[in-house]
Amino acid sequence: LIKNYTDYLIYPLVTFDSEGNLNVNGSELAEVSQKFRSFNLSAKLNLVIIPRPAEGESDNDVRHNALKDHAEDLAKNIAKLLKGSGFDGAVLGFDFSFGENLFDYGTYNEFIEILRREIMSPYEIGVFINPDALIFNKTAKRLIDNFYVITPNLNDNSKGTFSETVCETLETLKDSDLPQSKTHLTIPFYSYDKENETLYKYCDLAEKLGKYGNTVTLDDGAATLRFAGYTFVKDMTAFCYDYGIAGILSVCPHYDVEGDLSLASAIKEAMR
Repeated sequence: LIKNYTDYLIYPLVTFDSEGNLNVNGSELAEVSQKFRSFNLSAKLNLVIIPRPAEGESDNDVRHNALKDHAEDLAKNIAKLLKGSGFDGAVLGFDFSFGENLFDYGTYNEFIEILRREIMSPYEIGVFINPDALIFNKTAKRLIDNFYVITPNLNDNSKGTFSETVCETLETLKDSDLPQSKTHLTIPFYSYDKENETLYKYCDLAEKLGKYGNTVTLDDGAATLRFAGYTFVKDMTAFCYDYGIAGILSVCPHYDVEGDLSLASAIKEAMR
């Protein structure tokens, strides 16, 4: 059975720099935590921690410098944050352009070991994972608590429909050596227009989407956006039963709505 369908991924309120320092939006973190604890006391709340480049830097620069030269500092800062935050775990928000050679991936795996020494139970370590770019060694796979599988950008037309790409993702996972009991499928509560680098919240367009819609055209006609709508989210949750993975993860759940069009409600409906 899907055991963690109520997990929530809070993004992106924590960032890190090249020296392993964290930048935290404390007031917003407290607000989000309070909101979701009141919604479901059993839900796990996970903080995504992403790179914050300085001028002239790239995300890759930040990752490389922090994980290679300041790994101990970054790990200690993450552990300190969790102990005072009321959240359940940290999720490393690294994409897979981090490195193109085994040395870079080796640095990533080494950092998992350093972070695990700092973050002990009951706090959890999660990572984003691309199903066709599995870079974790056996030790890292044992130490990581949750693998959050990235599904393709909804509005990337080169990838086919979102439904097709999700099914391809699940098929790939069946053939991988990831532990299914730790693997979760991500469901975004937003749409991202890559061409315009603009994120659109589900709550702002839910009424236009309705119960069965997955696309919506903006009022100015400038773009047609694809969302994971109510019925689609319900179907994807049911698919996860069939494929035997651990759960569904809500990405940016604070973009949800209340009532009949709630995506959280769609997930719960599929669990009945």
